Amino acid sequence: NIVKNPRILIPPTLAGAILAPFATVAFKLVNNPYGAGMGTSGLVGQIMTFEAMGFTWPVLWKVLLLHFAAPAIISLVLSELLRKLG
Repeated sequence: NIVKNPRILIPPTLAGAILAPFATVAFKLVNNPYGAGMGTSGLVGQIMTFEAMGFTWPVLWKVLLLHFAAPAIISLVLSELLRKLG
């Protein structure tokens, strides 16, 4: 689908650009080079975040919010907006 319609990459890319400052500045999430480079591929990014920060409830909630829930919601909203705009 991406080869046929590369525009589908716009919503998740913008979601990442919007959330990255919040994750690093406001929520103080840190990672190691392996996790930062792999992202959600095989959950490497999440596992390495727990390795770097320790597995605690606050870290778990931050990861769930900033790695899964917020990107999904922002991507959905942006994709619907872009569909309406044509």
